[in-house]
Amino acid sequence: MLLAGDLEPRGSARFGDLIAALPSPPELRGPADAATVLNEFAAELQRRQEQPTTGADWFLLIDDLARFRDLRRGDDDYGFGGIDRAGATATPAQLFSTLLREGPPLGLHVIAWCDSYNNVERWLGRQQLREFGVRVLFPMSAGDSSNLMDSPAASRLGANRALVYSEERGVFEKFRPYGPPGEAWRAWFRRGAPTASLPPDEPAPPVSTPVEDSLDISEFRIS
Repeated sequence: MLLAGDLEPRGSARFGDLIAALPSPPELRGPADAATVLNEFAAELQRRQEQPTTGADWFLLIDDLARFRDLRRGDDDYGFGGIDRAGATATPAQLFSTLLREGPPLGLHVIAWCDSYNNVERWLGRQQLREFGVRVLFPMSAGDSSNLMDSPAASRLGANRALVYSEERGVFEKFRPYGPPGEAWRAWFRRGAPTASLPPDEPAPPVSTPVEDSLDISEFRIS
């Protein structure tokens, strides 16, 4: 499932070509569908908690977390999802918190992109941020880098560089980010090359070209 913050024509086109190349394309939803999607994941989480077999992995991809107001934690929300003490239906933000905390061991994962640490703090807070065991950081201020990975290393990144940080191991590695796959790669992928041996004269095309401009963004992933 892909929750895209921008489903206007520009945003839809950005995802459309890539999704069309996938053999099992994910559903594409927008901010207005956040509550419905979180309820679907909450129901699956409850089913897996009650049954011994978990089933196939589910992935919830969120592009531009700050566009999803329903997922923003409340001022009095300390990360305890599910049903509140009064027995009322949980909010999407509470369901999101529960999914982050309890979903990964049962095969329910979240991959989210956010534009700044300020919005990470507003939407997640430090408690929920800890649920994202793998984080990707692009160039940012020393303070934001330290808040995300206990090191100012991301503030020293050069152009076209990023860091991947493991919360569990407390280590990070620099890498060169790439843009979305180009048409040559998508055509190769549609022919089934990833699932079959390639002929000697047909090497896999490069996934894409390196990102040209450094971006002030942060990305977090649960694996």
